[in-house]
Amino acid sequence: MSPSSGGHMDELVEQYLRTLDSTIIDSFRMLFYEASDSQLGAISARYGNASGLNKEWIYDDGVQANMIRRLGEELILISLYHLFEKKLKEIIRYRHSTSSNENQGDKHSLHRWDEMKKYIPESVKKSNEYQHVNTLRVLVNCFKHAGIVSAELNMLEPSFGQVGDEIICDIGSLYEKYKICASSVIRQTYVDHRT
Repeated sequence: MSPSSGGHMDELVEQYLRTLDSTIIDSFRMLFYEASDSQLGAISARYGNASGLNKEWIYDDGVQANMIRRLGEELILISLYHLFEKKLKEIIRYRHSTSSNENQGDKHSLHRWDEMKKYIPESVKKSNEYQHVNTLRVLVNCFKHAGIVSAELNMLEPSFGQVGDEIICDIGSLYEKYKICASSVIRQTYVDHRT
């Protein structure tokens, strides 16, 4: 391999590691919203033309369609956080692949947030973007476990509701905000480790 091709490969690796590429999630998200909007629109039209018991059944269809939409939106946020974790692990493994054996134990337990966040530079941890990513992490854990506001989530973002209540938020707008923050944390973490 020539030196120039090695330099090109390094550029590709650097571009890959410093970028949170959410193209796949964004594509599925667009299709999901198109299908969901179509179904909800059709149910709404049927509901407007119905009467009696039929109207009640169509209403139940609407409730179910809204539940599916909510679950889909939760899965989109879960996927975003999973992508963030995956990228962070890749940066850690790439940057610390030649570390001494004493650090190998930590790298094998990178499924735990307490271990992963040790590799995020302190300057990044002080940023608003990091705080939002941490809120995303806790929100996703609440979705995956009970679907209710935990004490930690309430402390980080009281607007999501009281402890023990169902989470109240506009997931669609949160996705865009958290995607920007997660991308920033990945980029800053990569750049900080590079220097």
